[in-house]
Amino acid sequence: AYHTPFIKYFEGYKYHEIADMLQIPLGTVKTRIFVAREMLKKYLKTYSKDLYK
Repeated sequence: AYHTPFIKYFEGYKYHEIADMLQIPLGTVKTRIFVAREMLKKYLKTYSKDLYK
């Protein structure tokens, strides 16, 4: 659920364009992108720690 808006965001689409494309509320797009960013941040922190062990 979070990956589609996140990918569209990185493809250069604006939040309102993503909302229109996916036919979901703008607030939902913002929330999903925020959650996806947080998940990515957490993953990258874990991954980078593993690289330097």
